[in-house]
Amino acid sequence: MALSMDQPFTLAFDVAADEVDKLRRHKALRGSTEGRPVTRLEDLTFFAGDAADARMPGIESGRLRQAGIGMFDASGGSSLADCADPEILLGLRGLDTRHWRAAFGKRVSKVERRLALDGSSVDCVFEVGTLSNSSGSVPVARLHFAVTEGSPRRLLDLIDELRRTVALRVAVREPEERGYANFTDAGPQIIRAEPIELVPQMSREAAYARILRSCIEHWTGNELAAVEARMPEGVHQMRVALRRLRAALSVFKGLMPVPREIWVKEQVRWLARVLGHAREWDVFLDDTLAPVEAHFADEPGLAMLRKRASSHRDEGYRGLAKAVSSDRYTDLLIELYGWIALLDAAPAHSEAGDDIATFAEEKGQRLTARALRQGRHLMSAPAEQRHELRLQLKKLRYAGEFFRSIIPSKHFNTTLGLIGQLQGILGEGNDLAVARELLMKIGEPATARAEGLLLGWHAAAGCHKGVDLHHKWQKFAGAKSIWR
Repeated sequence: MALSMDQPFTLAFDVAADEVDKLRRHKALRGSTEGRPVTRLEDLTFFAGDAADARMPGIESGRLRQAGIGMFDASGGSSLADCADPEILLGLRGLDTRHWRAAFGKRVSKVERRLALDGSSVDCVFEVGTLSNSSGSVPVARLHFAVTEGSPRRLLDLIDELRRTVALRVAVREPEERGYANFTDAGPQIIRAEPIELVPQMSREAAYARILRSCIEHWTGNELAAVEARMPEGVHQMRVALRRLRAALSVFKGLMPVPREIWVKEQVRWLARVLGHAREWDVFLDDTLAPVEAHFADEPGLAMLRKRASSHRDEGYRGLAKAVSSDRYTDLLIELYGWIALLDAAPAHSEAGDDIATFAEEKGQRLTARALRQGRHLMSAPAEQRHELRLQLKKLRYAGEFFRSIIPSKHFNTTLGLIGQLQGILGEGNDLAVARELLMKIGEPATARAEGLLLGWHAAAGCHKGVDLHHKWQKFAGAKSIWR
């Protein structure tokens, strides 16, 4: 569930169907309710466009029926082409109605409460119902909180109490996104990191909160694609998001209580390892093995390697699904949301010299100096040193992306691009090292020839990269600092 910038602290949870009644009766929820809860029915229809990622806000089903637009017919859903209702057309904001067809309906009962939590006021909505069309239905049960007054800390305490007896999972996407995944050919959307907008006078705390939000939205936004749709790009983006988060934890080290920082870093490393088990096999199959298969199509050992690697990838995806459904995963997300609440409570702006622009400049210069030291004698450096340099460059690039909006250097984008190219060249060498490790898990005498073909082909393909690496490193090492 996205935490919106510059808006009330919000948090939502998905509830298992067999836990709904238990949550409705929970004394902590009922006992903190002010006044009488309000119940209302929401009945919306969602439409899908021709483009795979086409989405639009839900439209009230009753108004559609009044306009003569049916819901779901044998051809896959009625069209908006003949809609003449001015209010509906206004909501469509000029979209060409010929290309939109009804995909599914959302029918839920919403119970709305105002909670009084020791000086804090929280709006609570519990919605239960279904997403459905003519092909079937998917249950919906979601608990949504929004702090309207006071500290989010009281809400987090309530959530801890609820989780002692009710299984709650942080809701990472809106219910309708699941509807599009289940009832259309579009599948889940792949979410990439959005640019982060900072201002020079912003406090470090406010900037850190905004960066954490960005990392969490990037990470959780790809959960559906990675876990349920098992899309390799979804796993890749989740892994990138975790790397961005680890970079942020390093850049802002010391801003949160040390014991909690240590705990969060341990949990993030755990999740990164789980993602790595799935992603490494994706890379092996799609990037390392596939081009060799194309050149040596008749080599039977390559087919054996693919079969064995695919089995390990399936195991990696099952491990990821188990991790995401665990209490440990939910604990990590809730802890990070708690951090954001604490950071948001700090002043939004700082005096000159203690603002985010000064902090970014100092941090960027230190990260750059560390990378330059790590890259000394690069062309003769052992694999371990090159690996450490790649990680340092990655941290430097992510820090640059975090602070891009407040760094005035006209060379900023060029230098970040160069860092990315260096990462890519060093990463190819790392992929080959990982491939050797993976082959030790799946190789056998019958695949020895295929293993030799695979490693030899990639070693030959990478021979020319040494010159490119040397050229790009010299260019980076001699470039003017972007942090001044």
